[in-house]
Amino acid sequence: MSVIANFDLDQGATKHLTFTLHTDSGGTPLDLTGYDVRLYVKRFRDQEAALISKEAVDMDITPASGIIELSFDPADTADLVFGFDADGKQSLYYDLEIESPGGVVRRPFRGTITLLRNVTVE
Repeated sequence: MSVIANFDLDQGATKHLTFTLHTDSGGTPLDLTGYDVRLYVKRFRDQEAALISKEAVDMDITPASGIIELSFDPADTADLVFGFDADGKQSLYYDLEIESPGGVVRRPFRGTITLLRNVTVE
């Protein structure tokens, strides 16, 4: 079952995230050695193409500790333009997938990203 973790992301800014995976409620870290890790961001849940894709090569992974760190860079969101609401917000959806060396896929984290529109444009 996925943990729902929602966060805000300022358009055109840098955002660092850390996800820690455990094997049990006691906090035993999941050893991520040999795992493939990916995170996709979409405007709609059933959208085929991701707006933003992060693969294992884009992340800092500490396998023995079950820690995944990634960053959204300014270029990831700078050009995203679509239906922001009156407050300059747009909801996006993401999930973090891990695939074991044996091919078992899990989604330990998922949620919404509130993209906050940038008003300072260079």
